[in-house]
Amino acid sequence: LPHMFSKVGLGLGLLLLTCGAVLAHIFLVILMSCARYTQSRSFAELVSQLQEENLDGHGPVRDLSVDVVITLYGMAAVLIYMMLIGDFMSDIARSPLFNLDEVSRQRV
Repeated sequence: LPHMFSKVGLGLGLLLLTCGAVLAHIFLVILMSCARYTQSRSFAELVSQLQEENLDGHGPVRDLSVDVVITLYGMAAVLIYMMLIGDFMSDIARSPLFNLDEVSRQRV
């Protein structure tokens, strides 16, 4: 978010943030309406009702596509978290809490 605001400015940044929040709300309302209409108890169950048959043609796919999406999202989140730790670890080590003046990126 700070990078977005620095690139587009405060006004357009707030507009984009508001648009994203409104769209997220609308899609969550649609998902909840679909879940209530189909009496699905989970997102995986809702997605499995959209698929007619599995890869070999014998019945619905249960939870496979949802598991794949959640796995990819989790892997991407961990990767970005590790990148952030790597970028800020030397600054954290030089902070007054740890008081390490000469810290190289290789040592951290």
